[in-house]
Amino acid sequence: MASKSIVCSWLAATVLAVLLCLGGTSHACGGFFCSAVAPVNQSAEQIIFSQNADDTVTAVINIQYQGEAERFAWVLPISGVPDVGVSSNLAFQRLLNATTPSYSLTQRVEGTCKEVNYNTFPGAGGTTASGGSFSASGGTGGTQGAGPIVNVVAQGSVGPYDYVAISVSPDANNPAKVALQWLSDNHFDVSALGGDILADYLASGSNLLAFKLTKGNSAGSIRPIRVTYPGKYPVIPIRPTAVAANNDMGVMVYVVADAQAIPKNYKSLVLNEALINWFNFSSSYNQVINRAADEAGGQGFVSELAEQSVNLRQTIWTQVDQQNWEFVHNMDYGFAPPATDGGAPVGNAWPLLNQLISQYNGWDGLQEAVTGAVTLPSDITIQAFLAAPYLYQDDPRIEIDGLKLLDGVQQNVISPMVETQRLILSRPYLTRLFTTMSADEMTVDPTFSTNPDLADISNRHTAEQVIECNPDVYFYQAPWRVTLPQGGTVHGTQGGGWPIDPADPAMPANRKVVTLTESGSGKVDTDNTQAIWDALEVLNVIPNPAMSTNPSGAIPSGGVPIGGIDPMIPAAPTSNSTSTSSPDGSSTPSNGAGNGSSVAMTGAQSGCAVHPPNRSSSFATLMALGWCALLPLRRRRR
Repeated sequence: MASKSIVCSWLAATVLAVLLCLGGTSHACGGFFCSAVAPVNQSAEQIIFSQNADDTVTAVINIQYQGEAERFAWVLPISGVPDVGVSSNLAFQRLLNATTPSYSLTQRVEGTCKEVNYNTFPGAGGTTASGGSFSASGGTGGTQGAGPIVNVVAQGSVGPYDYVAISVSPDANNPAKVALQWLSDNHFDVSALGGDILADYLASGSNLLAFKLTKGNSAGSIRPIRVTYPGKYPVIPIRPTAVAANNDMGVMVYVVADAQAIPKNYKSLVLNEALINWFNFSSSYNQVINRAADEAGGQGFVSELAEQSVNLRQTIWTQVDQQNWEFVHNMDYGFAPPATDGGAPVGNAWPLLNQLISQYNGWDGLQEAVTGAVTLPSDITIQAFLAAPYLYQDDPRIEIDGLKLLDGVQQNVISPMVETQRLILSRPYLTRLFTTMSADEMTVDPTFSTNPDLADISNRHTAEQVIECNPDVYFYQAPWRVTLPQGGTVHGTQGGGWPIDPADPAMPANRKVVTLTESGSGKVDTDNTQAIWDALEVLNVIPNPAMSTNPSGAIPSGGVPIGGIDPMIPAAPTSNSTSTSSPDGSSTPSNGAGNGSSVAMTGAQSGCAVHPPNRSSSFATLMALGWCALLPLRRRRR
């Protein structure tokens, strides 16, 4: 690509949207949604949406950019005058870690394996054949009307950014060209953004919100942006991104709302978990997601997690974080007002500075806080100072305003973390959705709504592996079977790895492709359940009346899984069948020990927990507890 900047646009058609971008040669992998396929979606672009009660939407967008700082520009079409702030990359990392899916096995030994003679076979084996439980977590020209062509409706600085919001008169012959020229004249590098990209958004009456890095900031200081705007639905404007899109770019969306979020105009995908390598799920998970999205024409999302947001109350800002901040903030540093007006408070601020750098090194905003409170001579850069402050402790030219430093850390480092945690808890329910997309699939902007009828979805998936021992084989040679929560049994041999190739065309990546609406379990467009069971040689598939949909049409207690409830597969008759506990606390019958059967019991929940606690009462409890753990301290004055 010829451009050297990354430029993003904010979609506002009938409703306000969130983000689009174009990438240039200064961006490492092109396109805003820059995501090399990495295990467990670690490189996926992430957006947090809050569907607020006052008919506004808050979006926190994690920006990834590599290039020259002066080439960074970010342009978002947006309605009204936005409320702008910053968040923290650390907040996104903590949220990602807490919500990432996992697939794990509980292991049970059936029968007795041949014992290893350690004298004859030194180093062989090492695991006893006795039963037990193990974990194997695997983007000028115009005629002027009565008013000016361009109006500045808001401007300011936040975090490492300068920003401005402008409106463009509809009397302009070419509003997009006028806007781009104005931004370029005001030192926003929008050379990568063509006027045709902005034309549709400006035609809808949107304003333009533009960001650039404040002079002196490097590209490494880029941090997430938080914007609140009028809107009913969260929307990702994906269409213009196709210009610079990579293949299979990851898009991860967190939606905080009153109920489980659903893709309003995209498909909902239920994965075929037999394709996932349960011994090392990160080795196959993204490949399965890619295939599943492709099977839906590149326009489908997997709901990876859906639960009460109160469960994430200690995720972004923890009790330990609060205690650490109180400790640092409340220490007596002996500050006193200066003897004359002006100047820094009298006192030794070096202990405070060292404590803050030690405590918050690597957190977003620390450089801004130190820059605003520490006066450095011209021969010392802020980067060098932060890297080794002890080297400069005896330099009399350095002045530190301790009170300003405390305020700066609270404003730039602490508050963005606390505010993001509050945002997660501001509505009673959080949903994490993920997909991958390529350029030719970016033809519809994903819109998200809610459905209160759907069951919770756990991100913790557990299956049982049974080691089938007999006196003729050692434990490490024994065959095994894994009974999947969705139904079906996978067979293999110890040391042989997961036997199903995630690229195998004979096995679909989606168990179901579903069109969801704002109620019910959705319309199943494609159901591969029977084909998957046939491939796994599942026998005796019969409907289970106890698990069928209520004839009255009422929603079962606890909600319904996406795509509805499936028939059960009865376990082979046995007198010593056992029951294993699934992540939602329900019991699922399993094969009896010693029967060697490949017939498995499928969970009717499609891998989802269907017994969530009462959402409204839990949210009321949260509100009753107050925000005491989320309130940073006011500035100390001494």
